[in-house]
Order: sequence, then C-alpha cells, then structure tokens
Amino acid sequence: MKIIRLAACLCLLSLAGVTAARAATIDVDGTERNYLIFRTADLPLPAPTVIVLHGGGGGAERMAAYNGFGDFAREHGILAIYPEAIDHFWNDGRKDERGAASDDTGFLRALIRTLVAEGLADPSRIYLTGMSNGGMMTLHMACTAPGLFAAIAVVAASQPQDVPCPVKQPLPVLLVNGTDDGMVPYKGGPVGKGWTDRGRVIGHENTLRLWARANDCSQMAATAPLPDTARDGMRSTETVFDCPADTAVIGITVEGGDHSWPGGSRGPIARMLLGPVTRDFSANRIIWNFFKPRARAQ
Repeated sequence: MKIIRLAACLCLLSLAGVTAARAATIDVDGTERNYLIFRTADLPLPAPTVIVLHGGGGGAERMAAYNGFGDFAREHGILAIYPEAIDHFWNDGRKDERGAASDDTGFLRALIRTLVAEGLADPSRIYLTGMSNGGMMTLHMACTAPGLFAAIAVVAASQPQDVPCPVKQPLPVLLVNGTDDGMVPYKGGPVGKGWTDRGRVIGHENTLRLWARANDCSQMAATAPLPDTARDGMRSTETVFDCPADTAVIGITVEGGDHSWPGGSRGPIARMLLGPVTRDFSANRIIWNFFKPRARAQ
C-alpha cells in the first residue's frame, strides 16, 4: 500500500476539557485520512501509544472531548491518537451501508506504520480501544490483524454475529458493557433501537468466551464486585478468566449501565437519549492499567 505522508496541520485544536491536539493527515491509496495527536512536548519517544476510535455518527474531536483520554495521556506519559472515520462511521465488517465503502483496516495499518516510522510510537506498545462502532472496529482489527497490538479494550460493544473472527494469535482483551445498553444489547441481538438494520452482536459474555478460547484460557472465570463509590444506582462487577501469563481476558459489567464510556462527560440531551454515565470507575484508568504492563514481542 502506497502511503504518502502529508504535512501535519500547524493549527492547534482547542477542545473543551482536553489537551490541545495537533491535527495530522495521511494519504492512503489516494484517500486523505485525518487523525488527532495528543502528546506533551517533553514526552519521551518512541512512546506507548493508545489509538482511540470514536463511535458511529461521532468524530475524533467529539470523542476526545467526551472520554478525556487526551488529558489522561498527558498526565501518564502516553501518546494518544484519535483517528477520524469517513462520514463518521467505521467499516467494522458488518453488513451496514454506513462506512462499508471505507478501507478502515488499511487506514489503521497505515497510521501505525506512519507513527512508528516517525519515531512517535513504540511498536511493541501500541494499543487499540474504541466505543460502540469504534469498539466493533477494534474487535475487527483484533480478529484480522492482532499482531499490530499489545492489547485491546472495547467499550459499549461486542462481537458482531455476522462478521467472521478468524483469530490468528492470542491477544489480551478487556471488555466493558452496561446491562441496560439500548444500542448494543448486553446479552446479544440487533444493534440500534430498531431505527435501521445494523446487524446483530453475540453479546458481552459470548465475546469474552470467544477470546478466552482464542487465548487458551480456562472457561472458568472469577467474578468480583468493584467498589460502589458513586452511589449512582449502578453497580459494577469484574470477571477475570484464568489465562496464560502472556494473555488476559477481563470483562466489566455495569449493572444498570447504558451506552456510555464510564467516567466520561455527557450533556443532558445525550443522557436523555443514551442514559447516564457511571462514576464508580474511570474507563480511562481501567483501560490504561490493563494496557500498561503489556508489550508485544518484537
């Protein structure tokens, strides 16, 4: 794949509540693709890199303002990258016309090559996370190109039922879902609230078991409650599978949780449409604690 590095935009994006980001662009087989780079000026390079994928209908700027991982990255010595989907939807392999024409696997592969070639990203410590459509895109990349990542984390999403997942090698996986998610049903079923046919998912527990098998883990798992610090009517539990030392499969269930990024910000209209956000834990912190000790063999 021919990749031409274009000059990054010199302007700084001023996003409410997040670190200023540099906008950058690459050309992937004649298609201009955009992404945001969050880093401090004194960040040692190459750095551990977390690529964050926005949900369907969203965008890089909106996701950065919502989940705040840019600020979190600045505080914890991380390079955070927010790619932008074409027309706001990722081609995550589902039979959905939105995003279906985009070569997003090619884009993310090219983006990683660019970040490594520029000396920004440590190739052994590249991690992928996403929410909703971005979470399904994360799973799609994990199924088709697991060798690119040291670990993945998926929020408010599970494995699409109609998308084959030929897992080629073990990969540490963290899965976070709410039991009352009206967009991506916790127990599996049709995606969306009946507005359009956006395929079906196999659900939280079946996705965990899929990766437990792929990672040669025991199908037996230990479950324990997380502290109910916020007293917000939602309780969370953590399920940990017994896996080989170099892999892990962990699920977090938010009882009463809807379609959200735990600890993220959400306005009143979004809360009305998508439900409340639990404050019992920060998904940013949980995800980074899962990623930090893991590195991919070179």
